[in-house]
Amino acid sequence: MEQISLIKRNGNKVKLFSKEPFRTVKSATQSKSLMGVDTITLTIQARDLIDFAKGDKIQVDGEDYFIRTPVNRELTIDNLYKYDVVFYGVMYDLMKTPYRDMDVNGKSSRNAFDLYYTLKEFVRVVIYNTKVDYPGVWAFDETGCPDKDPVLMQFSCNNCLEALQAICQKFEVDFRITQTGGVRTINVGKFGEKITPPDGSEYFEWGRGKGLYALKESKVDDQSIKTRLWVEGGTTNIPTDYRGYSERLQLPYPQRKNKKAHTLSDGTAIAAGSQTIGIADEDHRYIEDAKLSQTLGVDADQVLYDDIVPTRTGKVSGLVEGDVYSFIDESMNFDLNGKDEKRNTTYLIDGTSAKITFIDGLLANQPLELHKYDHTTKKFTVKPYQDARGLVIPTKDSDAFRIAVGNRYKITDIIMPQDIID
Repeated sequence: MEQISLIKRNGNKVKLFSKEPFRTVKSATQSKSLMGVDTITLTIQARDLIDFAKGDKIQVDGEDYFIRTPVNRELTIDNLYKYDVVFYGVMYDLMKTPYRDMDVNGKSSRNAFDLYYTLKEFVRVVIYNTKVDYPGVWAFDETGCPDKDPVLMQFSCNNCLEALQAICQKFEVDFRITQTGGVRTINVGKFGEKITPPDGSEYFEWGRGKGLYALKESKVDDQSIKTRLWVEGGTTNIPTDYRGYSERLQLPYPQRKNKKAHTLSDGTAIAAGSQTIGIADEDHRYIEDAKLSQTLGVDADQVLYDDIVPTRTGKVSGLVEGDVYSFIDESMNFDLNGKDEKRNTTYLIDGTSAKITFIDGLLANQPLELHKYDHTTKKFTVKPYQDARGLVIPTKDSDAFRIAVGNRYKITDIIMPQDIID
């Protein structure tokens, strides 16, 4: 084992392998996982007393690991001191800093708050908070961070590590921290690499040079294997007579190819028309591994996804001069005022106001009631909203809270066209 030195807070080094005085590292164990554990545990024997203090560190592969907790010390029968020392990666230093509603100027007012932000904006707040007490120590690699639509998250007396873990879980990404020149950089995304067998083949096999040297078969708990899954979506934007008066969005029927390209949470790209989706029988609205059900017997489960609803994302393409409550969306492809042959409204729900909720911009996450829509000009007009402070938005006398070209929005509390529901 190579020399390991304890680096004191004042920069002095204490060698942990030494003949005089006798010191040796009996064992060293590293535990590391994405977003979870990052520790190194050393068991040390020494003839002398070693002063292990909080903030002392070791360096492994160019990364710092610090003592955060008291060290266990034992005097053995052969008159040697035994130390069990746990060193923690820099990730744990984020626990020192509260996650507050900090802005870029270092101002905050609350430790319990809601934020409607994109992934990048949430992580920036981590950096804003660390700059207060640790300026120049933490950085964020924004270029490698995926672009994600904003979501609403609640925080209450969290530290920055708790917040960062919750943020990444919410957006289904990972984080890892790299260290260069004393700067700790937060990297966010999907991490990992493809491992190939020594002989370069595409898969592992048993045999020399093929990558598999031992195989172990273990019992799998049959109770944890589900063979059938009932799945339903949310309740918003679907008609009253939908699929036998179902209140929730159902799996597609009949089976068909996926109409749109999309990317899975692990980064896998799914091309349009490449996957068969949906169910083959309207009376059996579940997905099933039929062979596994036949082998193990049917073991069913059910899940609800309230956030999966028929939706259309629009974008503001123009504004109306002199009218802060109106905007144009030239891509709007159906008439909200449309009626069927019985003169019933096709999309608007009687007695319910349609809502416009902006995804980004100065009005992000603020639902506004739709006042009227003109399909000839593709003009939307919203009703002004007054909050508890008396502030009326969109604001007429300032640009503080106004609709802007390029803002994305969603329409809710309507019945979506059938092609969007499908």
